[in-house]
Amino acid sequence: MEFQTHFFLYFVLLSCFLSSSLAYNFYVGGRDGWVLYPSESYSHWAERNRFQVNDTLVFKYKKGTDSVLVVNKDDYYNCNTKNPIKKLEEGDSDFQFDRSGPFFFVTGKDQSCEKGQKLIVIVLAKAPAPGTEAPVSPKASPHAHSSGPALAPTSPSPVSNAPKASPASAPWSYGPAPASPPPTTTSSPAADSPTTPATEPGTPPGRLNSPAAAPSSSAWALTPTTTSVLVIFVTLALNVALSSALGAF
Repeated sequence: MEFQTHFFLYFVLLSCFLSSSLAYNFYVGGRDGWVLYPSESYSHWAERNRFQVNDTLVFKYKKGTDSVLVVNKDDYYNCNTKNPIKKLEEGDSDFQFDRSGPFFFVTGKDQSCEKGQKLIVIVLAKAPAPGTEAPVSPKASPHAHSSGPALAPTSPSPVSNAPKASPASAPWSYGPAPASPPPTTTSSPAADSPTTPATEPGTPPGRLNSPAAAPSSSAWALTPTTTSVLVIFVTLALNVALSSALGAF
């Protein structure tokens, strides 16, 4: 079984090699050969065939009655037969393509080229043999990306160190602040009220003159909370006094 497998693979490779190196013979003009008025024009005949390097053109004509001249492009269009690249005149001449590109042929008979007995053939390059891949540009290695500058991580917007606008620009700071009423003195023990506390930390200087900075004496007004504290204090004092009186008896 293994021998059959190897033999089959060898046969396939040999067939591919032979088919890739096989060259063909093309008979110019088909049955008519190299004549003045073929049944199919030479240009049309060349268009429907595919020519490759190492293929051969066969020109069929009688020796001594005609010839084939290989010329350049200018001589082809001008039907100039004076300076041929190569001259074939032995009859049933063969011409093998040794390169790809255009080839120009004209007849050596006078006035026949002007009447259309000429041929252009475009030869294609030989196709690569199966199994041989065309060279591919090397791909960039995975580490190729590290050679370039890495993208900087997105950083938060920089915090400006410039001082913020002073609150003094607030609308109420444009006019003069109302004068604070003088502190009222009372006869209660709370007359020695604590002085107005200093400005709270972080309070903008501009707010010192705002109407919100009222005298601290208003903080001692009797509120429900203050009343409750006084009641508790008086109750405790009465309990202490009553306990002392009962203890004396």
